[in-house]
Amino acid sequence: MQHTPGPWDYEPYEDSPPESAIIGGVYQIAVVGYDDAEYSNARLIAAAPDLLAACEVAIAAYDQAKLEGKSRWLGTEVDAMREAIAKARGI
Repeated sequence: MQHTPGPWDYEPYEDSPPESAIIGGVYQIAVVGYDDAEYSNARLIAAAPDLLAACEVAIAAYDQAKLEGKSRWLGTEVDAMREAIAKARGI
């Protein structure tokens, strides 16, 4: 199953207590609590599709550089990105 495509955004959720925000784009993804000053949870969730895409681009660049013998990344960096992608994809 695919996730709801981004971009996602966040805004105060009007039908809920003032410490909630709605996440989504075309569709509502979630309603989350947020820090009164910074909406920290809502911002992180809203950035998830962009973070996933960035990791996938970085891994593709790493794989290509490795094929060409030009990779300078450490395995732990790549492993962390691959684990994050797998977690996001439910694999």
